[in-house]
Amino acid sequence: MATLTDLCARGRKRGIAPVIATQRLAKLATSVVSELHNVVLGLNIFDRDVARAGDLLGFGAERAAALRTLRPGEFYALGPALCRTPTLVRVAPTVTRHMGATPALVASADVTPEQARALLDLDALREVPRGGTPALSGRGGMRALDAFLLDQHAAAAAKVVAALRAISPNATTAADLCRHLGAEPDAVHGALDLLAGAGAVDTMPRGDARIARLSARLRLRGADANVVGLA
Repeated sequence: MATLTDLCARGRKRGIAPVIATQRLAKLATSVVSELHNVVLGLNIFDRDVARAGDLLGFGAERAAALRTLRPGEFYALGPALCRTPTLVRVAPTVTRHMGATPALVASADVTPEQARALLDLDALREVPRGGTPALSGRGGMRALDAFLLDQHAAAAAKVVAALRAISPNATTAADLCRHLGAEPDAVHGALDLLAGAGAVDTMPRGDARIARLSARLRLRGADANVVGLA
């Protein structure tokens, strides 16, 4: 909005003349309308649009009601490049031929379930590593998110992130996380493996002295960011 207002305000001295076209005059920002000196107003039905158009033309409520009865091609013109006073004009029919072509409507593609499965690669989405660090680095976008959420430790991972965020940037041990969350060691280690694969935590391999903390990129996002747990 600020860019558009700036264009309308300073464009003239740079030889730029914006043309703003809208079907809902009431939705057009006042800061933009105030910079437009030439207006062409056609049929308006909604009361707010009629009131806005009437204000621009200097019409009272009774005369502004005429905007609801304009025929196709009829417009009120006002501005230094058009008319000094609001004038009802009729635009002549179009004489040029449209150079484009309207795209034809076609039915949806006839794809069998087997073809859809191949296109979506559903089998690959369900491949969740069992044990060890999940291989998320080779996945991208929604594929990585699906692999994360389908992991059996995804719910525990959300709780671990919330616990680590509360003490960020400090680290803690896996044993302390187990006590704090009331979770089994396998669940906490699995969650840390999952988060490490996604680059969300810095941690050591599994062991009695395993420690973990939020990765630097998450710490930089601020401690007040929301954490969503999926059960």
